[in-house]
Amino acid sequence: MKSFSFLASLATLSAVCLAIGCSPKSDGDKGSGGTGGGAGSGTAGSGTAGEAGASGGSAGSGTSGSSGSAGSGTAGSAGVGPGPIGWTQVQLIDDTTDPMETLHCMGSDTVSGILFNSLDQGWIVTRQGGPGSDISGGAVFKAKATSVDAVLFSGTADPLCYVVAGGGIEFNGIQKLGNDYLALSAACSVIISRDGGNTFGIELNSAQDELGINNIYAFRQLPGGGTFMFQNRIVSTSNKAPGTMSIGNWTEV
Repeated sequence: MKSFSFLASLATLSAVCLAIGCSPKSDGDKGSGGTGGGAGSGTAGSGTAGEAGASGGSAGSGTSGSSGSAGSGTAGSAGVGPGPIGWTQVQLIDDTTDPMETLHCMGSDTVSGILFNSLDQGWIVTRQGGPGSDISGGAVFKAKATSVDAVLFSGTADPLCYVVAGGGIEFNGIQKLGNDYLALSAACSVIISRDGGNTFGIELNSAQDELGINNIYAFRQLPGGGTFMFQNRIVSTSNKAPGTMSIGNWTEV
């Protein structure tokens, strides 16, 4: 397109020049007309094409954002509380009071009394097992809610006021009386703890022939002091606590 414009410009310029080159003819001059000028010549105008426009900008770039790390935490500890309600079976232990002779209470003796002050402080008493068991009588055991831990008194001990024939001291129950603990057996002697149930010993409870060997089933304190003793078909009273202090003081009622 630029070459064509250039040629057009040349044509215009030639016309202009031609117009300027002409001089007016005076009226006085006469002559023959001149010959026509030769055809004008010239080379076509040329030019190089314009440069291409600048290339577009490169695509923008950037790093992608990193993903967040997973959250972490420790699991909460299990709650602590009471276990399921129900009975727990525990085994008796054998009586090793005599290191030369183990008496097999476990799986043989019959439990006849249980007393607990708390889950960690309790006592169990037993009677001798059936035929074929050791000839030993019962025993007093120290216990917790989940175990039997010690033999505190063996039924093989001397009952003091009667002769044991074919067995040992049998226990009918256990109870607390004032500050003392009593493992209930025969009336003429008592198996008693005066140190909070940590140890048990045996004491005479009556003078000779004052009380027989009837089984004791319970003691009760009298309102004004003294003791009720409930035996087999007999109730006796004393103005003293059971044991040596009551010797000679029992009255059958």
